[in-house]
Amino acid sequence: MTDTKAWKQTVGESALIVCAACVLGVCLNLLLPGGYAFMGKETLAYRKIVLISPAEAKLKYDGRTALFVDARDPAEFGGNRVPGALGIPAEPDSLSLQGIKLHFDRLQGPRELVIYCAGGSCESSETLARRLIRMGYTRTIYVLEGGLPAWVEKNFPLETAGERKEE
Repeated sequence: MTDTKAWKQTVGESALIVCAACVLGVCLNLLLPGGYAFMGKETLAYRKIVLISPAEAKLKYDGRTALFVDARDPAEFGGNRVPGALGIPAEPDSLSLQGIKLHFDRLQGPRELVIYCAGGSCESSETLARRLIRMGYTRTIYVLEGGLPAWVEKNFPLETAGERKEE
């Protein structure tokens, strides 16, 4: 009978310690300036989407370490673009998925991805990046801040419709 009593006391004390640790943890989390963010796996995966400046993108372009992906609609892609960029529209979903499947081997290749859009409040770059992550892309994806207009503003290389090589 003494063993049962000692066992119950040990379990009770352990439960009390665990509860105290939880309360202390929550209180510390509230007091810390940034606290600890509780998030799901999907949110953590989206941390692989990194916003970069046109100058940073140009370094990747010059070093030939990046594959540029144009997330604009096909009509916009038919105009000017970053030389060698792939056209994979972010919307509609059907065209986006078709483009990803068509270029899957290049997307999974050794080069980093830099996605750009039409600029302004354009969210298509991030939409496409999120779609790629949901489809299993595991590396960092870079999004060009300001989109193609920011690239053009810096007078960085641009390929016009007349200069295009057949893909």
